[in-house]
Amino acid sequence: QSALDVTERTAKSYIKFMREKEIILKDPSNASYFIIGHI
Repeated sequence: QSALDVTERTAKSYIKFMREKEIILKDPSNASYFIIGHI
């Protein structure tokens, strides 16, 4: 469970970073990361 928690936090932190860089909006291939972070 701890490993899953770390993965979830890492994914959310990554999404936040990507949003700040506006890469998610510019690159549809990053949609998978966005979805993973909100499951």
